[in-house]
Amino acid sequence: MADIQRILCPVDFSEGARHALEHAIVFAKWYAAPITVFHVYSAPQPLVPISTVPGDVPLLPALQPEEVGEEVRRFCRPLTPADVSLAFAVKAGSPAKEIVRHADDISADLLIMGTHGRGGFERLILGSVTEKVLRTTQRPVLTVPPPVHTPAPGPATYKTILCPLELSEASSRALEYALSLAKEADARLILLHVVEGVTEHPHPSEAAHFNVPEYHRYLEQDAMTRLKAAIPDEARTWCQPEERVESGKASREILRVAADTRAELIVMGVHGKGAIDRWLFGSTTNHIIREATCPVLTLRA
Repeated sequence: MADIQRILCPVDFSEGARHALEHAIVFAKWYAAPITVFHVYSAPQPLVPISTVPGDVPLLPALQPEEVGEEVRRFCRPLTPADVSLAFAVKAGSPAKEIVRHADDISADLLIMGTHGRGGFERLILGSVTEKVLRTTQRPVLTVPPPVHTPAPGPATYKTILCPLELSEASSRALEYALSLAKEADARLILLHVVEGVTEHPHPSEAAHFNVPEYHRYLEQDAMTRLKAAIPDEARTWCQPEERVESGKASREILRVAADTRAELIVMGVHGKGAIDRWLFGSTTNHIIREATCPVLTLRA
């Protein structure tokens, strides 16, 4: 099951970061885990070389870490309940690089980030901080989009969790997390496998004894059997997972099912560095993170 002992929540003072912190607080309460709120800033540089500055022209004062830290505290203060432990850290440098480094330094079990930072969501595929972190970190990341509607007062909820499964090693870890989160939230858990087509099957020779419609039905039945078998028996004593098999393009079907079921969280596994690098070229995970209206938790195999 998920073991979340340390949470890292990078903030940039945007509304996206504020919304991400609200979700971080939910996880912190569930797992009694402290949150480290982290901000990366750029120290201002002199506008001209020091040697050419006249003595009566003052240089721009360097930004002090203590001042930045106080701004971070002011940003968090209205959002944080008394029963959640917050630590604060600031660092000058490149945001994505420092976020990944700090996550490793504190052995963060979960990173929680907004997809809409100061640069705008449209930059997610053009080198945004969130996209760079997703490509380089080995740690689980919860990406939080802006709310579609004005959020209701109170903490974020995850009463319906969607877990798309490829029935692979990466999927096994995603399923483990999804089960743990469903237990914490007392949530409806939907397991989904998408059959994309006969040619996608790893053993196409098995289709030799079927015509295409028959073989497609075989793939759907096989996927349903494997979905049901993936749930540990003990998990069925406290939840009633719903298994679904759909056909079509994976990203489109995942987003459709998420919308139809009003999923409040999507949990999915990715295969590793090669799969992450292909996000910029239209992979399933990239589409889901860019287009989902609910948070998406991605986990490396």
